[in-house]
Amino acid sequence: MFALFTKKSVAIDVKLDQANELSALHAIADTAADKLGINAQGLKASFIASEVQGTHLIADRILLTHTTTPDVRTPKTVLLSFKDPILWGATGIAVDFALAIVMPAQAPEGAYATLAASAEAHLVAAADTLDALRSNASALNQLNRTLLD
Repeated sequence: MFALFTKKSVAIDVKLDQANELSALHAIADTAADKLGINAQGLKASFIASEVQGTHLIADRILLTHTTTPDVRTPKTVLLSFKDPILWGATGIAVDFALAIVMPAQAPEGAYATLAASAEAHLVAAADTLDALRSNASALNQLNRTLLD
């Protein structure tokens, strides 16, 4: 019964002001801040910095980005589906999902890499089901809850 009251850390069919990478990163930060109850401004800068370090795409359709913040005590994930795909990077790969990993500021070295690898493995395994999950918040939330395992 209490699962009905669990806050979902997903957003479906996110519509962007403009179909570009910067608009997507802002939407990811705003969504993560809203879902996690933290300030979006610092997240925006950090997600942009994460992208500057290099794009990480999973299954040629999911953007993986990350940030650190003192506002969380344990790692959190926020999973989004975009209403319309964004052409990402120089090669223009159509990205229609994004996974944001929000790490505590004091996370041990290597913790992000371990979590990212686990999340990537789960998402690659679920790649064939993503189209069905695209507009289903409950199903997408179930997938999101497995990503930190």
